[in-house]
Amino acid sequence: MRVIHGNEVLTTLEELVNPECTAILVANMQNEFVSPAGGFARHGFDVSRARAIIPNIQALLSAARMAGVSVAYAEQVHRSYVGAILADGVDYYSYSEEEWAPCVQEGTLAAKTVDELTPQGEDLVFSKVRASALVGTTLDSSLRARGIRSIVLAGTSIQGCLVQTHYDAHQAGYYPVVVRDAVAPYGADEELLPQLSGFGDQFNTDEIVALWSK
Repeated sequence: MRVIHGNEVLTTLEELVNPECTAILVANMQNEFVSPAGGFARHGFDVSRARAIIPNIQALLSAARMAGVSVAYAEQVHRSYVGAILADGVDYYSYSEEEWAPCVQEGTLAAKTVDELTPQGEDLVFSKVRASALVGTTLDSSLRARGIRSIVLAGTSIQGCLVQTHYDAHQAGYYPVVVRDAVAPYGADEELLPQLSGFGDQFNTDEIVALWSK
């Protein structure tokens, strides 16, 4: 830890992912986006990279629950339970040149996180419409009620939900921590990770699991 102009700044891995004040957020690891039978795979999107990170997220979640780290899931939706459209043109801008765009309805199999990462009873699970998990959701108030200072980010996609949540977490006063080998892009956008490094730290799964397993 350093003190800069009277402010305590967390700097070490131990400080940044201290179980007492850390939450792990699993984003967009839903059947629609990750499952081989989901809409993305059926419409020609390559979901192999998103599926490849599942074992690392499993390891993170197991260690997090053992250590008492808060666990949260963000699930992207476009329609409400009754079928009302929630998304707008801004939400679909990234699909403006695609022939197909998802339209996930709350409560459906497509909206649910894949079975390999099924939420447990004490986990926070919430739907979001915007890319950022901190816009239009109760995530911020839920984390503040638990005294959370750091958000460990895992899931997909780097160029959408994760990058937007990362920036918003920083602006909201959280330390965003990216797990390099537990996040995945759609396409070739790994170069976004270096861009995020100035706003939060990045570690590998084994580093965080080792600390939470002590």
